[in-house]
Amino acid sequence: MKETKSPAEQFAEDYLLVVENDFGAYSWLNELIEEKELDVYAIALGIQDDYEEGMDELIGGTDTVARLIATQLLLGWGVEPFILIARYLVASYEESKVSA
Repeated sequence: MKETKSPAEQFAEDYLLVVENDFGAYSWLNELIEEKELDVYAIALGIQDDYEEGMDELIGGTDTVARLIATQLLLGWGVEPFILIARYLVASYEESKVSA
């Protein structure tokens, strides 16, 4: 039977699929991890801020029903998925330093 993921887990998985395959994003995340000294919560907030600024810029425009729906779908996540992302990234970062 297939494991059911929470929406936050699915979001985190989708986010990581993209950023781990983009050199610029991956480099930025490593810089953030080092800047925040492996503090998961601080990293999560940094990722969330970056994501929300980007989505807000992408959505842009005047308030229409479509914009309001897009805003709800893209920006209504809270911090949970970003904490999941940060935990994963910190664990991967620490593992890469041990194996290097």
